[in-house]
Amino acid sequence: MPVRFELTDGYALNKSPAEIRKNLKFSDARKKLNYKKKEFDLILSINLIHNFNIYEIFSFLKRIVYLSKKSYIATESYRNDKELLNLQCWALTADSFFSSKEWDWILRYNNYYRDYELIYFT
Repeated sequence: MPVRFELTDGYALNKSPAEIRKNLKFSDARKKLNYKKKEFDLILSINLIHNFNIYEIFSFLKRIVYLSKKSYIATESYRNDKELLNLQCWALTADSFFSSKEWDWILRYNNYYRDYELIYFT
């Protein structure tokens, strides 16, 4: 099966090597993707969902569980006030700032029991 990539960044698509560009597609991760259940072996979301509001996060989590056999999410979080301040100063485009406990709840509430990583700015 060929490898396909859905990119949420037009810059990444434009800067990709020509030989792989035919396997890349630009899409908005906030919108419904027209693929079958478990069509993808793996979906990666790296430093993306902090740019979503809470409703978009819930919808996104449900979609990637539906569309993929496996998935991995990396997003920013905080464990104390210093890390929250550092995160707010770093993530200028972020719409969502959640503590590690809040992220754990959000993921479980949306039946996301897959791999994830929280990144902290100490």
